[in-house]
Amino acid sequence: MLYLVYQAAEALTAAEDRVTDIEARAQTLAQRAMEEIKLAEQRVNKVDAERRAIESRLNEANTRIKECENALEKSESRNAVTEAKLTAAEHRARQAECECSADGLGAHRGGNSNAPPAARPAVFD
Repeated sequence: MLYLVYQAAEALTAAEDRVTDIEARAQTLAQRAMEEIKLAEQRVNKVDAERRAIESRLNEANTRIKECENALEKSESRNAVTEAKLTAAEHRARQAECECSADGLGAHRGGNSNAPPAARPAVFD
């Protein structure tokens, strides 16, 4: 009977040893998992910070694009006004040339115009 008690004690000791080994491996795995989780959190935080920086630069770029679009619209508007003024000036110049030709008295030829000197249109050669 004593032999059975020794065998039971050995079996119990072996089982306790296995439990201790399993617990040690589980603790090692848990520590490793925690370290990996911390590293993953650090990577997530780094990526999130990079994302925020990119979003900030993107917002700045969008603001600059809007400013450029506004400047372009203003420039196009000014160009349209300038083109309209140029067209009107060309039209007036052609009218003045026609009036001078119709009178037969070119102001640049020293003719006698009925219009006072200040009212005579300039003739460009």
